[in-house]
Amino acid sequence: MIFFLSQVLISTFALGFASYVAVIFPGVPEKLIAALAILAAAGVNLIGLKTSARVQKGMVVLLLASLAVYIAFGLPKVDWSMLTPTMENLMPNGTLSFLRGAVMLSFACGGAKFLAESGGEVENPGKTIPRAMVVSTLLVACFYALVGFVAAGVLPLDQVAGKNISVVAKEIFPAPVYLFFVIGGAWFALLTTLNGTLSWVTRGLQRASFDGWLPKTLGKENKNGTPVYLLALFVVLGLIPVVTGMNTTDISNMGTGCSKLSDLLMVYACFRLPDVLPDVYARSTLKLKPALLKVVMVLVFIVLALSSVVSLSSLTLLQFAGMGIFIVAAIIVMLLRYKHFQDQDKVAE
Repeated sequence: MIFFLSQVLISTFALGFASYVAVIFPGVPEKLIAALAILAAAGVNLIGLKTSARVQKGMVVLLLASLAVYIAFGLPKVDWSMLTPTMENLMPNGTLSFLRGAVMLSFACGGAKFLAESGGEVENPGKTIPRAMVVSTLLVACFYALVGFVAAGVLPLDQVAGKNISVVAKEIFPAPVYLFFVIGGAWFALLTTLNGTLSWVTRGLQRASFDGWLPKTLGKENKNGTPVYLLALFVVLGLIPVVTGMNTTDISNMGTGCSKLSDLLMVYACFRLPDVLPDVYARSTLKLKPALLKVVMVLVFIVLALSSVVSLSSLTLLQFAGMGIFIVAAIIVMLLRYKHFQDQDKVAE
C-alpha cells in the first residue's frame, strides 16, 4: 500500500504536461489541462494494453526525434566553462537540495524496473524484459546526460534554475523547430510517462486481489483486459493533488520517498530469492552468484533507505501525519484480509 501512496507522482506528470501546454498557449487553465491529460491516458488504457502500446510507440518515436534535435542544436552552443564542477555549480542550494535532486533523478531513470509489472502479457518475459531493462536504461541515461548538458550549459544558471527546458529551447531553436520540440519532446515525454504508468501501475494490486489480499472485485477486467476498478483508483489518486493544488515539489518528494520505501521490500525479496526459489533463480537470464547477489542487495538496501529519508525529510508534520494514517489503515486492511489470503492459498493447493 506504500506503493499505492507513491503513485501521487501521476499528478506530477500531468501537471508538468500542463505547464508545457501553457508555454504554447499562455493563460490556459493548467489544472484543467492536467486533469484532462489523466482522464485521456486512462481512456487509452481502457481500450487495452495493445492499443496503449501502439500509442506509446508513436509518441516515443516523436519524443526521441525531438530530443535528438534539441541535443544537435544545443551542444554547439554549450559554454563548457559553466559546467566546471564547483560547489556553486553542483550545490547552489546546499547539499540536501542536491541530494534530493539526485534521488528524484534516480527515480526518473528507474522506469525500466516497471516493465516487470506487465510480465504476464509479454511474450517470453524471462528474456525479453531483462534485455529491455538494460537497453532502455542505457539509452535513457545517454539522452538525459546530453539533454542535461544543453539545459545547464547554454544560459546562466540563474536564468534556468527552477524553470522547464523550454527556456533553453527558445534560445537555441528557430520558431518552427521550437514548436516541434515543445510538442514532440516536452509534451510527449510527460504523456508517455503518464500513459505508461497507468498501463502497468494496476498489475501488482490486481495480483494482490487474486491472492486474496484485496477484494477480488477490484481486480476485475473489462473486455479489453484492463482492471477498470484499480485504474479508477489510480486516476482518483492522480487527480487529488491536481484539484487540491498541492505543491509539485512536495508531491515529487513524497512519491519518490514512498517509492524507495516500497522498493525495500522488493530488494529483501531479491536477497532471499536464491534460497526460497533456487530453481527459478537458476533459470534467470541475468543473475549473479548467490553470495555476490546478497552483498549487492545489502548495499542497494542501504542506498534506498537513505534515499527515502532524504526525500521525505522535506515534508511537513501534517503531510507525515496523513501518510501515517494511510499506512496504519493499510496495515489494518491487510490484517483483516489475511484470513482470505490463507483460504485462497489452501484452495490453490
